[in-house]
Amino acid sequence: MDEAYFVQVPCIKTLSTQFGYIYSLDLSTELMVAGCQNGKVLLYDPSSFEAKGTLEGHVSTVHSVAILSVPGNTRVFSASQDRSIRAWSIERMVCVQNLIRHAGAVTCVTTSRGLIFSGSCDASVKVWQ
Repeated sequence: MDEAYFVQVPCIKTLSTQFGYIYSLDLSTELMVAGCQNGKVLLYDPSSFEAKGTLEGHVSTVHSVAILSVPGNTRVFSASQDRSIRAWSIERMVCVQNLIRHAGAVTCVTTSRGLIFSGSCDASVKVWQ
């Protein structure tokens, strides 16, 4: 008979927001990003947990976020119920591209090998360069 063992892990910090539910998180060595119910993307320092800013532009829930870092340039991608994927310049704290190519809510976004992948309620996965 298999037995489950539970290890107690202490919570060292709780970050609260007035922006509703947190739907997604991504983390790099320099940035922690959270996607919120009200369409905002929150930025935190992953070492100090201090707020670094808020990215605004989506008109509905941000379901997924992803960080893509190359030397001297960090982009955050956010996927939303509003059917869009936004690319954000973290150095300038602005949206640099708004991709509206899905026919349904965009539920997930991730990055790999310099590419961006998004999945949607339109039953498709799109690959972006």
